[in-house]
Amino acid sequence: GKDKGYDLVDLLEAVLRDVEGRYLIRLGMLEPLELEGIIHRLIDVIKNDWRIYRFFHIPVQSGSDKVLRLMKRKYTVDLFKREVELIRRNFSNSFIATDIIVGHPGEDDSDFQGSVRLIRELGIDKVHIARYSPRPFTEAAYMRQVPDQVKKQRSSVLSKVALEVAYSRNLEYVGGTYEGLVSSIGFKGRGLMARLMDYRPVIVNEGDLGSFVKIKVIGASSINLIGKIIE
Repeated sequence: GKDKGYDLVDLLEAVLRDVEGRYLIRLGMLEPLELEGIIHRLIDVIKNDWRIYRFFHIPVQSGSDKVLRLMKRKYTVDLFKREVELIRRNFSNSFIATDIIVGHPGEDDSDFQGSVRLIRELGIDKVHIARYSPRPFTEAAYMRQVPDQVKKQRSSVLSKVALEVAYSRNLEYVGGTYEGLVSSIGFKGRGLMARLMDYRPVIVNEGDLGSFVKIKVIGASSINLIGKIIE
């Protein structure tokens, strides 16, 4: 909407003002450079209205500034770090998701290890991992390619790290009681899926779809929490 004279924050304010009722909005992908221009206003809006999930999907793509330059990205790893740290300072319970591409031409092992360190250091809750594949007519397609076996190995390592970090983050919720929304049928029809206010998924065995509930978290995996509706 920037060409129309408004941005995401303006849109959120309009929806929250004009659409009455009990509902929750989930924000989509927030590119780091675009987020930089609105992050303080966005945080203020979320702080002042409970109807927005404390969920932030910020795709960093690599933990190496060298690789980001090769990707023609116009932001740095430090910018991503500052944004995540600012969100965490403002919201004690928040869910940070990101995207990482492994094996982009020019990525060496030290660049890859930068991505691994970034996920561990920031405690990223969810990492979407993709192996680079050449796109016709792009500059990167004509660069020296990372061997497929190396891309596969790096993807496997990062997946393991991401799951470890996610499990550690989810464990922090066990024993607590949280507000949530019963949002869908569980995986393969097993139970129900609820979402906490940071969009963190919780499997529960009862409840009504679309209802706001209080959930006691009794278990965790790297993928979701396990809870019991108590109210």
